[in-house]
Amino acid sequence: MFGVRLLKLLFVLTLLAPAIVHADDAPPLGRAGMDDELLRYYGQERTTAIIATSVGIAAAGAGGYLVTRHTDFDRGLGIPLLSLGALEGIGAIFYVFQVNSEVDHYRALLASDPTSFRSTELTHLHGTTSRFTYYRAAELALTVAGIGFGTYGFIADKETFKGLGIGLAALGAPLLVIDTFNNASAGRYIENLERFQPSLAVGRTRDGWMLALSTNF
Repeated sequence: MFGVRLLKLLFVLTLLAPAIVHADDAPPLGRAGMDDELLRYYGQERTTAIIATSVGIAAAGAGGYLVTRHTDFDRGLGIPLLSLGALEGIGAIFYVFQVNSEVDHYRALLASDPTSFRSTELTHLHGTTSRFTYYRAAELALTVAGIGFGTYGFIADKETFKGLGIGLAALGAPLLVIDTFNNASAGRYIENLERFQPSLAVGRTRDGWMLALSTNF
């Protein structure tokens, strides 16, 4: 029963995430506004990566402790926490550095060649959203597998499977929710990129509205 409720909750969050993100449609953007949106999007990416790093490290530490315990439940719980938590933490650390590098690269490109920035960043983001499909499918499979193992463990009174199931679901479900919102955030950023007009820098910035015409003579 708990597993069915969890799946329903994840499904509802998956449906609501795009609506939440798109609730406030942005106006057409000039370069200053596009720079704001770039910083906002990659700032969110950096924040979620830092959160994932913390969760992964904490999970790996707890898992390392649990696998040394003497009960089947503790060891069953510790194995996925240690292995998957370590992978999550290491991957997220590298992603933080990647995001920092991308911010510097795309801001410089926006300043030097706005037209190239628009096309390059659109290609990059479409690739990102396509990969989210595979990430979320894997995370959903991990969550479902955890629910399955846990359900079997409680029905058959198998302590190892109880722990294994809880550990898998505890890591898979939060990642699925995070990547669902990240995917929606990337979708909004793509919409802003499509609104971006490199030659006519009209748009809303953090300080108000601005108008500037950029052309070559």
